[in-house]
Amino acid sequence: GFGNPKYLFTRLKLWQKLFESQNPNLVVGDYAPVAMMAARNCGIATMATGNGYTLPPTNIPRYPKFINRDDPVNGNYLLHTVNQALQFAGMEKLDALPEIFKSDIHSCLTNPALDPFRKIRQPKALGALFSDAPPQWPGRHADRIFVYLPHCKPHIKETVMKAWNEANTAADVF
Repeated sequence: GFGNPKYLFTRLKLWQKLFESQNPNLVVGDYAPVAMMAARNCGIATMATGNGYTLPPTNIPRYPKFINRDDPVNGNYLLHTVNQALQFAGMEKLDALPEIFKSDIHSCLTNPALDPFRKIRQPKALGALFSDAPPQWPGRHADRIFVYLPHCKPHIKETVMKAWNEANTAADVF
């Protein structure tokens, strides 16, 4: 849907409406760039999760070629359509296409050696989500956490939600 500004606009507004109704102060998403863009534009703290491929860095002007093949889609065109959708939605435009994955915190759930962007990723991504104490955001307290895990198997979702609830006993995790 990133090549269709009207489709993307609709998704941005649906996420915005959901966040306004649920009022989270932290959104955690696994491969959810549209949700993250909407949350950021609502002023909500964000934490993006994924592996080295599904969570690319945002500090690069464009994606590098993999295996010396041309991109199947024109990145400049996608940036243009994404910015059209953001403009329609009254949201802040992006300077570069990789910014669709921008988040306050990136958490790569993979072995660092398997992250194809590990040498250029800035800031560095956190490791596995629950390897240390949950991250803290300066000046922010995450007491209403919205977790979006669309690609997980049910037993993985249950495990992640249980861990979030145990690690954030004072938080409302939904």
